[in-house]
Amino acid sequence: FQCLVVLVLSGTPICHSCLLCPLRLPPRPRPIDHFQLPSPDRMTTPESASELCEAAKRLHVSDKCREGVTKIFCSLADLIDAKSSDCTTTEDKQRCVECSYRSAKIVSENLWVITWLDSLGKMPSAISEGNHHWLGDYEQCMGLKKSGLFDGRYCLMQLEVPDSDLEEGCLQTDPMAIDFGICAPEHCSEDEVNLILRSASPYNLTTRCELSHEWPLPSQIFMSMIVVWITVLIGGTVVEVSEKNNLRSPDTLSFLGRCVSMRLNGYEALRTKREHAYHSVQGLQVILVAFIITANCYSYMMPYIENVLFSYDMVHSWLMQPLNNFSMHTDALIAINALFTSLLLRKSLVTTFDVKKLYVKRLLQVLPAFAFLVIFMTLIFERLSSGPMWNHGELIDRCESSWWKNILFISNLFSVEETCVDGGYLLALEAQFFIVLIPLLHLSNRYKSPLIAIAVGGLCASIAYVFYLVYSDSLPPSLILTTEPIPNESMRLYLDTIYTKPWSRAPAFLIGFLSSFLFKKPNKLDEIIAVAIWLLLFASGVFILFALFPYSTQKSSSPFFAAFYAALHRPAWCLIVCVIIYLCYRKNGREFGAFLEWRLFTPLARVTYLVFIISEPVSLFFFSSLHRPLYATHWSTLYIALGTIVLSYIFALTLDVFISRPIRNLLIFGLEPYLQENRSYEKACSDDVIEE
Repeated sequence: FQCLVVLVLSGTPICHSCLLCPLRLPPRPRPIDHFQLPSPDRMTTPESASELCEAAKRLHVSDKCREGVTKIFCSLADLIDAKSSDCTTTEDKQRCVECSYRSAKIVSENLWVITWLDSLGKMPSAISEGNHHWLGDYEQCMGLKKSGLFDGRYCLMQLEVPDSDLEEGCLQTDPMAIDFGICAPEHCSEDEVNLILRSASPYNLTTRCELSHEWPLPSQIFMSMIVVWITVLIGGTVVEVSEKNNLRSPDTLSFLGRCVSMRLNGYEALRTKREHAYHSVQGLQVILVAFIITANCYSYMMPYIENVLFSYDMVHSWLMQPLNNFSMHTDALIAINALFTSLLLRKSLVTTFDVKKLYVKRLLQVLPAFAFLVIFMTLIFERLSSGPMWNHGELIDRCESSWWKNILFISNLFSVEETCVDGGYLLALEAQFFIVLIPLLHLSNRYKSPLIAIAVGGLCASIAYVFYLVYSDSLPPSLILTTEPIPNESMRLYLDTIYTKPWSRAPAFLIGFLSSFLFKKPNKLDEIIAVAIWLLLFASGVFILFALFPYSTQKSSSPFFAAFYAALHRPAWCLIVCVIIYLCYRKNGREFGAFLEWRLFTPLARVTYLVFIISEPVSLFFFSSLHRPLYATHWSTLYIALGTIVLSYIFALTLDVFISRPIRNLLIFGLEPYLQENRSYEKACSDDVIEE
């Protein structure tokens, strides 16, 4: 049974396909030898608590912050005094009763400080497995605020703990980060909290406090626009349904209603009718994006789990190697899209006007939903939840400064840390390749041989470029989890110069374009030849998956082999995928081909890239909204991945029906006189711009 589980998991990647995941990896678990929290022993006697109370009154912070800190420690001192006082020593009964009443009142007024102490982070178990989340109790801190007993807010202090057992030549010299939760006074700024905590901590620390949930004006305007837009969609649907059986000639309002009708757009989004013969393409798209989402889920999960050792231990199992080396799936998506677009559009691009029209329609197909998602991440996402691990700051700061790079599809031309959504780099690559592909298709009708020669030359040049960079700069051969950490500088250079740049990812696009010239005769291949090709594809795929196993476990491979693998494994994987599509086209796919041609994949494949992009915020929301770190197992990983895939498709289809299609239809309705003459409005509002 365990072997069966392993085999199932082997089809589920855990690679770092998300863009910034390799830079967010938690450190390898190490023992904590020199960790020294401020000892709570000094708080157990009235004298120590009184000293803390007096010291709090002398803090060099703002008055309101000082009042909050003073309230904590003076309440603690009063509570200890009241609990330790003995009223029975007096012989006067009345004075004894008054003393007991006074002590009980003091205890009742200051008992909240026990809850405050209980809410502080504490050392958990499984430190050696990487459990560095000492989060405390977020709910207790919020409960004190709601009750009015203490005006506090949750803050997360990150202690940088040096490792005393560093060996000479050890690659991992970074300090160990301990997340320690505290309930700080509401009126203390992060700088003031840092100042107070540094006086008690022997280590460097940074503090991040819970933000207010107030909605700024841009967020309110955006939400108001969503409400207005939904009202328009409902109104358009009502108009379309009411005019459905009306025999009179439709007017402009009727055409507009059809453009935004949720009923018609939902039908178009979910229809399974196919107008092409390349049915296996869509099945492969859905399967590949499911693999990539699973990989991203696993990578996103690592900073939020308490047993980080679980992830690093799997590197040593060769059965788990397919889970650790799957970043080439994004290249396969690029190759499939180039191949599919070439097959569908080569014969239809007759004039330069056709090329211009196609650019406009493809832009209208992609931009509305993507722009909505980028704006949503910038203005709304941060306010959807809260908690000790909630995603604060970094993502929103990146979106606020780089949103325009994503919308213009140029985010991949900048540093990997200058992007809003991780998946934006893939959409930018696709947009840039599409700009090049359409003229190639237009010219290939007349200059086929020269274009093939140019494409082959570009393919070889790009492969040589990647080989040179990896070999000369000692870069990693792929995005892969290793026993010994890959330096962040090397990984960042790999991402900036190879993984996101169109000139280094061009082989996938060029292989898809060149493969389209093979699709001529749909008749079945000879069975022996087909079986031989399948065996060759299988052997090549196994080599690509397992060739880096020694590198991941021992980080030992020759620089030449690392550069050779880095330059060729992605093009080879793309070629394998394109040949699979070709075999299915020639009716040699057997049961696997029949599965890939399942009609259910048709509507799912239409939102492939939208699903890829949406999966990031879905995964981040799931993990960072937790108030406790997750304990990862094989089954929990599969459950999380499956849930993320399902939710991503639900949200993607919702965006397609409510945002993308209505806006596209309205714009095509308005631009139709400029796009093509003698076209009816009805056709304009139902045109599928390369929908398949």
